[in-house]
Amino acid sequence: MFALPELQSRFYTAMLAPQPGTGIDDVLAGDAGRNLRRLEAYRRNVFANLCTALALTYPVVLRIVGEVFFREMARAYVRAEPSASGDLNDYGANFASFIAAYPYAVDLPYLAELARLEWHRQMLELAADAKNVRPDTPFAALATTPADGYDALFFELDPAIVRLNSDWPLANIWRVNQTDYSGDMQVDFTCACQLLLWRTSSQVELAALGRAEAALLDELIAGRALAPAVILALEIDESFELGVCLQRWITAGVLRGAFFDPDRS
Repeated sequence: MFALPELQSRFYTAMLAPQPGTGIDDVLAGDAGRNLRRLEAYRRNVFANLCTALALTYPVVLRIVGEVFFREMARAYVRAEPSASGDLNDYGANFASFIAAYPYAVDLPYLAELARLEWHRQMLELAADAKNVRPDTPFAALATTPADGYDALFFELDPAIVRLNSDWPLANIWRVNQTDYSGDMQVDFTCACQLLLWRTSSQVELAALGRAEAALLDELIAGRALAPAVILALEIDESFELGVCLQRWITAGVLRGAFFDPDRS
């Protein structure tokens, strides 16, 4: 007799084995041929569900490589990375790393980073809503603090944001591969990019950033004061406009509040 957890583990392993039923033959009663046919049917369903979950999470990767290529790559991933959760929304966290090592994707060197972008989009879509801890006048400190006090001025950011840097033009690749896109399909693959992903009340947004803007946001995300963030941005681009940048991200909801804290500086 086998304990239930061991039976469950052996059954799941058998579903993903190259030959259906491998490792579980000795615990199945009845006709062996009929058992294998039933296992194969169940196995097909397991693979189909997991591959469908990957296709839903990585639609742009699917669009670029095509259904046949994606299906074979997804099946290889399922064998290498079986699901450890009952929630299919959680499946595919390591797909980008798998693609980076997948030999048949070597001619698409940007594909793994694109998959990483799509995974972050998925996670932001599923992220819980954050409560604003300064709901009354969240930016009063920004309005009342003079520039010489910026070394003690900090920002509260929405937690549902992701910053990405890439050697590839991910924003353009992602945009031209949207089903509703009808513009110029040309992409300059020599351009690196800095990206910000954030969630609004209705969807996940994606924007390419200038280097100075990206540097300032990175400083604020790291919990640093506005003064050193501005200094860094101006070192990168002396024409950087702080007011324009702050207004953009306040309006987008990325910056959710400002507070003055001289003890923290």
